Amino acid sequence: KKSLGTRVFYEQKRERNFIDEKEKEKVMGEICGSFMESQLKYLSHPDFSKRFIIKKYDEYKKKKNIEAMLEK
Repeated sequence: KKSLGTRVFYEQKRERNFIDEKEKEKVMGEICGSFMESQLKYLSHPDFSKRFIIKKYDEYKKKKNIEAMLEK
């Protein structure tokens, strides 16, 4: 908690460029549907939160090590 805070957020970006205004709702529905289909099983796995927090903590330590090396 001291290193990462009390909340750790999962974020995934899915982007599409140059969408016609008329197709915006359809494309948004496809993106959301695709996300739910591919990520629901992954996110609902019993070990997801534990593994995710460990990954974020490892990233935090690596960043701190790099910052410490740059300060020398």
